[in-house]
Amino acid sequence: MTQAKMTLVFQDEDGAERRYEASFPVGRGKFEQGERRLSREITADLIVATEGRIQPKHNATARAWLVFPTATYDFAVFDDVYNSQELWRELCNLILSIEHDLADANGYKVLEPAATPSLQDDEAVEGLYHLHRRKMDHFNRAVYALVKVQDLVNRLLHESLGGDLVATHSPAWERNELFRANVLKGLERKVATGALADTDQTAILNALALPTLVPHHDVIQRYRNRLTHHVNPSVDYGMFYAKPRSREPEPIHDAQGNIPSWVRTIYSELAVDFQFINLCQDYMDYLDAVVVMLDRLASMKTLRR
Repeated sequence: MTQAKMTLVFQDEDGAERRYEASFPVGRGKFEQGERRLSREITADLIVATEGRIQPKHNATARAWLVFPTATYDFAVFDDVYNSQELWRELCNLILSIEHDLADANGYKVLEPAATPSLQDDEAVEGLYHLHRRKMDHFNRAVYALVKVQDLVNRLLHESLGGDLVATHSPAWERNELFRANVLKGLERKVATGALADTDQTAILNALALPTLVPHHDVIQRYRNRLTHHVNPSVDYGMFYAKPRSREPEPIHDAQGNIPSWVRTIYSELAVDFQFINLCQDYMDYLDAVVVMLDRLASMKTLRR
């Protein structure tokens, strides 16, 4: 049985070394192409894992959400306090993981070749595909986590303010009732009954609006919707994606604006939907706004106890 052996050596400037060794059975005969693939992929993963990075900018802010005020509460609001704290814990974890995934996605992007390899070079295309797939795996995980943040904010408001912003009689209430529109209606009801101060409602609404004000918010929405509900949008390399055609022909307009004919265009190479460099920057800006939103909410006594 073939054995794979790996030795990883870290060498300091003074020559001191630290060695880590591992071996494992491959379970097949000699297969040099697979061995080269494994070597390339491990090398790329190690570079991304060990590259120098600046300290994540949102770590301190997110971790501060877990420092809860010291206070004594009536047992009647036990669930409000307990569930609120647990949701802040999850929101903190999500923000930390999102920033880490975006950094890893950028790390794999840096390793991609400057020029797209020829489709006839199978090994080069395979190497590019690994880097691109790893890049997009990390990036898309961050995208979905940012969607989850917004869903958890709905739950945070519901739990922190008494657990009655939305109807909970159905076992599937989180899926069927816990929408932003329903939560906002619940806030209005609480203001109307005096259970929530009008100033608190205004502060909440202002905070919730912040992520929608970032530049290119339309790009954020378009990518998220395409990723969630349709064939994956193409990023950087069209050859790695499926792209169904529209059944509708394109209209040809004359000088008077009439449509005398229609045309169906067949492209040898379809344009990609997004460029990663721009898309990732848009999402990092969006993450910044989401963190500011959460920090505004965390500053409210009714939402973090």
